[in-house]
Amino acid sequence: MVSSRGTQRYAYSRLYKPGSRSGVLMLFGRGGTRDSWFAFNDAAWPSGEISSITDAGFPVGSIDTGVLWGNSTMLTNISTLKTAGQTALFAAGGVHLLGASAGGLAVLAWATANPSLVKSITLVVPALDVQHIHTNDLGGFAAEIETAYGGAPADADNPIDNLADFEDFPIDLYYSTDDPYTPLATTEAFIAGVGSNVTGHNMGAQAHAWTVPWSGANVAAFISEND
Repeated sequence: MVSSRGTQRYAYSRLYKPGSRSGVLMLFGRGGTRDSWFAFNDAAWPSGEISSITDAGFPVGSIDTGVLWGNSTMLTNISTLKTAGQTALFAAGGVHLLGASAGGLAVLAWATANPSLVKSITLVVPALDVQHIHTNDLGGFAAEIETAYGGAPADADNPIDNLADFEDFPIDLYYSTDDPYTPLATTEAFIAGVGSNVTGHNMGAQAHAWTVPWSGANVAAFISEND
C-alpha cells in the first residue's frame, strides 16, 4: 500500500499492524521527489524493490529532497518525516535509514545528529565528500551547494572528514567504481576508516547508478538483521 500525508509519502504492508514495526526513512538525491522515487514502475527504482522492504514488515517513508543536500533544513525535514511516520505507521524508537546520492549525505548527517535513533544505514552511491563536489563544481552543483550551506560546506558537513562519527552504526554501502561524484578512493577510505561495522558492496562500473548486488530484498535482509 502507498499513501500520502502532507509532504510525506509512505509504503507499507497491510499484513502488519501499524506501529508494530520499525520504520525506514528513504532519502534520494538532489531534486528527487517523494512521488518520482516512490513510483513502483520508475526506471530509477525497479518494480518490486520497495515492496521487498515493506513485505518484510518495514514501512517506508520519504519526502521531497529538493536541493538541500545535507543542510540543517534537510535534517529538520527528516526529523519531521520520522515524527509523522511514527504517529501513523512506525514503531516508536529507532529507525532505519536508506539514502542514495545526496540522500546518502543527508542521512549520514542526520545520523550524526541523532545517533540514538538510528538502527542501521543503507547507502547507495552516496555523496561522501560534498566539498569535492563543490570545489570541482561537479554536475554544475557548486552554486546550489553554497546556497544550501550558506557558503562553502565546512569540514563538519563532510562525511569523509568525520569517519569516527559513523563507527557505531551498522552500514551497508553499495558503490560504483566509476562514480563521477564520489571517487573510488574516497569510498574505499570511508569503508576502511569507519571500520568493521560498514560493509562495502561493489556494483562495478555503474557511473552514478545502481545494480546487483543492490536489491530491495538485500536491504530488507540487512534491516531485519539490525532491527
